[in-house]
Amino acid sequence: MCETIEIPPGDRESILTILSKVIGPYINWVSNQDPERVKGKGNALLRLRESFRDLDFDPDPNKDWDELAADM
Repeated sequence: MCETIEIPPGDRESILTILSKVIGPYINWVSNQDPERVKGKGNALLRLRESFRDLDFDPDPNKDWDELAADM
């Protein structure tokens, strides 16, 4: 059984900083997996980026994910 943990609102900038430190390395890790494993997942990566941007967080301000997505 999973326990639900409530997290109160925090400082926006601190949260965004932590989020960017997690998302970037995760995306790099995913993109470095076996090519057959990530094949065809480039569009999912770009949709994820757009979803975050819709929520006012840009996980890829330098547009590095475009190149990663093209290689997937």
